[in-house]
Amino acid sequence: MNGLITRLILAFVGASLTFTLLPLLESGGGTSLLGAVDRGKSLVVYAAFLVVFGVFVFPGFVSRGRTSGLWPWMTLAGYLLVFAGIPLVFTAYISGVSAPGLISIAALCGIALGVPLVVARVLPRWTTITCHAIGAIFLFALPGALLYLETVARPVPEALVPWSTFHWLHRIATLREVPDPWPFLVLGSAVWVAAVVPFGWSRRAGKTAVLVALFALTGGAAGNADSVERLVSQPGSAHVVSRAGGRARAGMRTPLTITLPRADGVARVSAGLDIHEVPRDGVPHRVLITIGRDARRLRIETEGGADEVPLPVTLVPPVVVLAGWLFDDDVAARAAGMRDGVRLDPAAVPTTPGSLEAFDVLVMTEERFDTAAAEARDAVRRWTALGRRLVLTGPSATRSRAPLGLGAIHRVAMGQAPAAFPPPPPLRPSALDVELTQTFAPPGWQEMDLSALLLFAVIYHVAFLLAFLLPMFLDSRKALGVYLVSVGFVVALVAALAWNVLGTIFLRDNQVYTHAVTLMVAGAGDDPRLVSRQFLCFASMSSESRDLAFPASADLTVYRAGGPTRRVVWRRDAREAVLDGVDLDRFAGKVVVRADRDDAMPLRLVGAPGQDAKLDLQPVDDAPDPLGVRDARILAAYWISGGRLARRFEIQGRRLIDAGPAGSDPMSGEVQVFFRRLVGHFTSPLPSYLLVHMEGLARPDDDGGYLWSRDRGGYLVIPGPPR
Repeated sequence: MNGLITRLILAFVGASLTFTLLPLLESGGGTSLLGAVDRGKSLVVYAAFLVVFGVFVFPGFVSRGRTSGLWPWMTLAGYLLVFAGIPLVFTAYISGVSAPGLISIAALCGIALGVPLVVARVLPRWTTITCHAIGAIFLFALPGALLYLETVARPVPEALVPWSTFHWLHRIATLREVPDPWPFLVLGSAVWVAAVVPFGWSRRAGKTAVLVALFALTGGAAGNADSVERLVSQPGSAHVVSRAGGRARAGMRTPLTITLPRADGVARVSAGLDIHEVPRDGVPHRVLITIGRDARRLRIETEGGADEVPLPVTLVPPVVVLAGWLFDDDVAARAAGMRDGVRLDPAAVPTTPGSLEAFDVLVMTEERFDTAAAEARDAVRRWTALGRRLVLTGPSATRSRAPLGLGAIHRVAMGQAPAAFPPPPPLRPSALDVELTQTFAPPGWQEMDLSALLLFAVIYHVAFLLAFLLPMFLDSRKALGVYLVSVGFVVALVAALAWNVLGTIFLRDNQVYTHAVTLMVAGAGDDPRLVSRQFLCFASMSSESRDLAFPASADLTVYRAGGPTRRVVWRRDAREAVLDGVDLDRFAGKVVVRADRDDAMPLRLVGAPGQDAKLDLQPVDDAPDPLGVRDARILAAYWISGGRLARRFEIQGRRLIDAGPAGSDPMSGEVQVFFRRLVGHFTSPLPSYLLVHMEGLARPDDDGGYLWSRDRGGYLVIPGPPR
């Protein structure tokens, strides 16, 4: 009997090491040795090994050793689960599977090792053949039949799908869905209770009843593991009003006033992308919501169900230039020369950052602008600085253009058509820009060092085998109970030490990776502004849910790598704006948050570029500096003319010394990737400019104790004369 136990343990540990390493081995070029079975499928490979071992290999040992009773095999099954717990956690970490998903898969593996024990109690003479039949049906025949029906485009019987073990392994470990683990835990507990507790098994009817009950419980648990959205009740009619003239663009934010019937709690409101929490208190609430592609209805979810109401906006095509008139009535607008556009109430201009981003041009009288409330005037100036055109009309205004940040303020005489001042090529940052997300959070931006992972897996298995030599040589000839206790001690000791290593290295509470990339463009004129767009990228080494907090006044746009199906929830109060419970991983669960700013220029450029020039970036002490530009470290500087790298500079603190023509000395690869993507997407073409590469800029979000945080650089653009 002891020899049988030894062979079981050696076979299990050897196979465990093999199936742990197989997905991690790489051939030349960083590709997986097994092709489609890459590191992302580590958990599904290891879990499939445990299930197959439990159903096909373990029953053979139980049958050969049944003369000693079932208690040794119950103990050994527990040992195997304890030992396998470390590789399960390890491979789940590599695959980016959430904790509920890992618990569910561990329960499935426990069921696979418990079923042979139940069958051995009910049908002791037919244990092996019965388990093999169960495995053949539920692990191979049923999944194969379902796959065949999908391949030939035949309808798949939904009642059969939950019975497929590989269906759940695929959903949890490959698709990384987050199930409710309780049905799996209940089923696993039932199987092990049936295996361990000594019920009376003398009657054939009782044995049959137990098997039928277990299979029924399997189907019930599998069915309950699916989450089905139910529209039980509707929260009542909601009153929704546009505060931007009833116009919006897909992928951009638009201000709405939402009034929900009085009830307890809050409602979650969305238009295809982000979700906002709105109190159900019968009071109008202003919400800045991002419109999804082809969105036509506003979805309102409550604890009692969900409702949809029409969106009070018309989506404007990307090719259309959208102009807003800030006049008291249409007569005044026509007198100003406006023929095409949307009239906005000048007394109710939305002042929340981002509210006007769908508009390309705003037109209003000089008098109205000068007498507007300071908050509204600042909102319009900020909108202009972020790349738009503000046209001010007056009875005696002289035609002029004054740059402001990335945009400009035009002054024209009353009656002149603003069409004489065509807007620049539209620079409309959209939350639907998948290419932008892939640029700042590419698939490989946080690749793990596989050498360390492989070393850990090998050390764990080898350490166990070496430790197992002690009981094998000292106690294998002693009584069965002594040998089992000795083996159990070794299993517990090695697993505890490995768990301590996992907790120290891999299982830190916060597994979030984050980096920041910033573009800053300096304006000209008497009041130079610094317009910045900062991209904060978040992902997680394992699958986890995190709150991401920002100041309440921050101007934020969210990009999800996983598309509209992975929406985010905004929770706002007077102090902060929080992305509530964002699901992060390192695959589709990445988030890019864009923070826009418009501040006074905290630096002053002294000197002009030229041969042997010396430029100084002198601090402006009385200017606010939320980005920390004055304290940032300068890494490199270049003079760009006509889209080409013309000259380069040597860095001496904040002094830039001309080092001659750039020649064949290119920008670094990272500058090429990030800056060229930024400058082409968010600014109009500039004939020539000074590019300063910095690091050490501040971020608007709280320091969340991230596993890894890095400033990937800030790029300061100072326009200059052509050379």
